[in-house]
Amino acid sequence: MSHKTPPHLTKALQASLCTAALFALHSCGPDAPPTKPPEHIGTDQTTDSASFRSGIQTLREFATSNPNVKLCEFDSVRREFNRHFLVPALSGTAWSSSEVAVRWGDVRTAATPPNAPSGIVGLVFHYGISGSEFRTGFSVVRLTGPRTNAAGEVIYDYDTAKTKFYPIDTGRATTPGKLHVWNETYGQPYMAAVKVLRHTGATQRLDLLRGSDTESYVIPWTGELTDLGSQNDAQPDDMLIISSIAGPDQRVGTYSSGYRHQLCCYLRKSGVAQLNSVVDPQRPFFMKAAELGTPCPPRCKEFVLPEAAAEFQCP
Repeated sequence: MSHKTPPHLTKALQASLCTAALFALHSCGPDAPPTKPPEHIGTDQTTDSASFRSGIQTLREFATSNPNVKLCEFDSVRREFNRHFLVPALSGTAWSSSEVAVRWGDVRTAATPPNAPSGIVGLVFHYGISGSEFRTGFSVVRLTGPRTNAAGEVIYDYDTAKTKFYPIDTGRATTPGKLHVWNETYGQPYMAAVKVLRHTGATQRLDLLRGSDTESYVIPWTGELTDLGSQNDAQPDDMLIISSIAGPDQRVGTYSSGYRHQLCCYLRKSGVAQLNSVVDPQRPFFMKAAELGTPCPPRCKEFVLPEAAAEFQCP
């Protein structure tokens, strides 16, 4: 899978750390639900509306040009996560679950004013573990931008300070909690328990490294998850699935090479994943995953539009 950079993004941008490719369970066809207008996206149009229009246009054009995914890529990134990220101190080496499900209506409520800030909204998913299950919760942040740095990267800035954090518990996320308490319960055990085989062919299980391995992951709600919801006719009781994936990141400067824990999102309706491999140009998120995100570390407080995602070869 490769990303196609919009014409107005011509400078070289940093390679993405999120690659997702997801398997088809249904096909597009005459019975496919009609595309709804985009959901309310947390925007106060009376506040800085020109900046908002510019920012959301850049983000949406990029996000909607890159959601196409394939079965072989999904098999690859899921296989790579389970192969390279282990919980040897807990239940042998296997994760009992590396996905988290949360009610769509709960996320939509949390990401919409007055609960969320006005403007372009992002969700910062924090990494945790309970036993051998992946756990997460999300902070609701405002993405400010875009701006272009000296390296030609298109960046949206954010800050989790003084923002609401929603822990996900048994599929619900209705009550804000304290992030530092959640981190003590789930985040610190994640960093202590999980081991990584850093490179292809590696046999030595290494500890996760603070300041290098991902501890949170920001995905835009506005223009990405909102479009995922509207194009798949998401209902309040549908489930948003936050799925763990991994790929060999080739990074420069403050980045380092090797496998990192990444995320992607898709919808589940009545227990059935809304995923297929059929491209629908009019509905790029229909039966697809939202896979555009930025990890922290190394890129904390920044959401970066990449030029391309790591490519996995199909057999």
